[in-house]
Amino acid sequence: RADQGAAYLKKTAAPTAKTTSATLTAAEMLSGWITVNQAGGATSTQTTPTGTQLVAAFPTTLAAGDSFDFTIINISTVAAEDAIIAFGTDVTGVGNLTVNSNDAIGTQSQGTFRFRYSGANVWIAYRLF
Repeated sequence: RADQGAAYLKKTAAPTAKTTSATLTAAEMLSGWITVNQAGGATSTQTTPTGTQLVAAFPTTLAAGDSFDFTIINISTVAAEDAIIAFGTDVTGVGNLTVNSNDAIGTQSQGTFRFRYSGANVWIAYRLF
């Protein structure tokens, strides 16, 4: 228990690994993270599910203002292998939607997004960092 000074642990599944452009599932996104390693010498596009598909993954108590965070980690070390985040119908992205490859020291090769439900199957994904 945290009030007794003990560490708080939670079970975390291993990240889903993507090696090509893909449409992500709601379950993959709700796991909290994926890794991308395109390995094709070009960018990949990782597309979110539609707003309706995301809503279906939540209990009926989902309400406007509810949110979840999702992280993409680009483990490619090839400069040309950035990951572009695209969005399904009724999902909009705000901020830098490219997750750079891990090709140089100091490169930020991960992106965390907060998906905020705004009602009527509509989500807005804000890049946090």
